[in-house]
Amino acid sequence: MQIYPAKKIRRWRKLPYNSALLDLRDPYYNSYQMFLLDLMNYSIL
Repeated sequence: MQIYPAKKIRRWRKLPYNSALLDLRDPYYNSYQMFLLDLMNYSIL
């Protein structure tokens, strides 16, 4: 599995919807799961 770099995680932490759904304090978060959650959130918005 590909891992998101810390820079992208720090940038995503500023988005408001991520604070409720994702725990981005872990730099080794599953990138595929994060990608699916991101698609779901943008489809809702």
